[in-house]
Amino acid sequence: MSPRRRDVLFATGVACVALALRLRGLGWGLPEIYEEATPLRMAWQMGGWGPNASFDPNPHFFHYPSLLFDLHLAAQALQYWFLKSFGTLESTLDFRVMYALDRTPFFLVGRWVTAAFGAAGVAAGYFLARRVTGVVPALAAALVLATNPLHLRESRTVGVDVPLAFFATWALVEILRVLQSPTRAASLRAGLALGLAVSCKYTGAFLVVPLALAHFLAPAPESGRRAASLLLALLVAAAAFAATSPFVLLDAKSAWHDLAEEREHMRLGHFGDESGPSFGFVAERLAGDALGAPIALLALAAVVQLALMERRRSAIVLAAFCLVFVAVIGSWSMKADRYLLPATAALLALAAAFLEWAYEKTGTVASARSLITAALVVAAAADGLRGDAAHRASRADDTRTRAKAWIESHTPTGAFLLAEHSGPDLFDAVEYASLDPDVRERGFPKIEKRSLYGELVLPLYQVAPERSGPFYNLALYEDCDMVLTSGPVSSRYLRDPKRFREQCNFYDELGARFERVQVFAPGPGGGPTLTLYFNPRHAKPFGFRDTLAGPAPFSGSSTRVFGDEATYYSQWGLNYEIFGFHEEALRA
Repeated sequence: MSPRRRDVLFATGVACVALALRLRGLGWGLPEIYEEATPLRMAWQMGGWGPNASFDPNPHFFHYPSLLFDLHLAAQALQYWFLKSFGTLESTLDFRVMYALDRTPFFLVGRWVTAAFGAAGVAAGYFLARRVTGVVPALAAALVLATNPLHLRESRTVGVDVPLAFFATWALVEILRVLQSPTRAASLRAGLALGLAVSCKYTGAFLVVPLALAHFLAPAPESGRRAASLLLALLVAAAAFAATSPFVLLDAKSAWHDLAEEREHMRLGHFGDESGPSFGFVAERLAGDALGAPIALLALAAVVQLALMERRRSAIVLAAFCLVFVAVIGSWSMKADRYLLPATAALLALAAAFLEWAYEKTGTVASARSLITAALVVAAAADGLRGDAAHRASRADDTRTRAKAWIESHTPTGAFLLAEHSGPDLFDAVEYASLDPDVRERGFPKIEKRSLYGELVLPLYQVAPERSGPFYNLALYEDCDMVLTSGPVSSRYLRDPKRFREQCNFYDELGARFERVQVFAPGPGGGPTLTLYFNPRHAKPFGFRDTLAGPAPFSGSSTRVFGDEATYYSQWGLNYEIFGFHEEALRA
């Protein structure tokens, strides 16, 4: 068997193993949805599935580029074609009714897309490691990536980081090809992969660093030729990005606005976690689910020995990418371990290369090499699969799932809930109002069987969180039957009572005037701590009362502008309108 065919066979094998692992537990949490799933939601909006909507290729949302939006739109179109071909659906209306009633099939398809990218990323990881080491260490690196708990977890969500990791790994494979043989074809492939990585997520642009290094470290007779090849690769990258995320350029004003917001978000981080740069967090996660301490140390040793001391060109290129990428991620206040995924395969490749270097320096015989490598893989895989199993088990009993079940079984339809963020997803008046008329009519029997609640969610500001203060006034909510507080939100306010005086006064008054009826504390299933209060002054639920207090204005709002007033009163108005209180709806 030729070396190339053997590599293809091994890469296919580890990809199949990786896909099988990622499909286990793919339906976690469903039909409840506890992920942002931005690509899926944006694809649905772009598809224009509504009766008065039309297909719009411009996402009008540029916190991410649009390649993944388009891929999920294609997946939804394929899903529709498949269901219609087998007689499950008759029209797009049936498709939209399905989406309104239960989004489980849509999220399964969306997660399939990410799982496929995850498996492909493992295969790419094998080819990347083969560029810097032998077959056995490369296969070990790929198997460790296949069982990596962070990679497994994120491969079961509808996100952008796992696809970015695939394109970044593919780009690094092509970049190392440039380093070995700087042909025009190699530069073209490297530029294409880089452009697609950036079109998944803007941080793919950091691949420019290894791309430039590879062109200038590669053997070539003339420096001008190197520069020309690099320019060609960059032009191809720009063209690939423009072709797959065109509205970042065509709607540049909106894109620049969203990018500015995203930069500010990364700089400031989440409210309650404004602790400055996250280098400590990055180091902790690299030693945890992102790599594991032994592999992280092997990768660090490779950077020192192979890149800095021996100055191996391939190690320099990979180390440069990892160091720049990790340094930028670490400089942000925003903390999320999934941000590290694009560097994972490169770090594993470096660890594998150092392992082979250590074998050669110590004169380890072939049989011992295989035994040691197998032991390391088994230990890493066992640890990763154990962590993944614990994570999947934790998704089975989330506090939000329990809170939703309790509310639906203990409170009547028509009750009104005031809730903080991170609460359960009830079927409420705002969601009902968002349904197209033909969807309501077609799905009427099933929709009407669902408990319908009034609900208003208190605003939460990640930047300048004090702005939520005026909303935290219990006098505004005389019509509410229930109030649900969320630990991740309330704990942030309670930690700083001087800064968040209005919010803390709200909690004190809530405890004094309302009856605390249930606390949903995290168990093995995790989730936020949720506390439910009942308003003892109402005998009938909101939707069945004869008279209501109606919407109250903010005190002092004529001189104090804090944002979201319009959205707030619009949601109030929809709740009044859906339950037939038209005068109060008009006032809102």
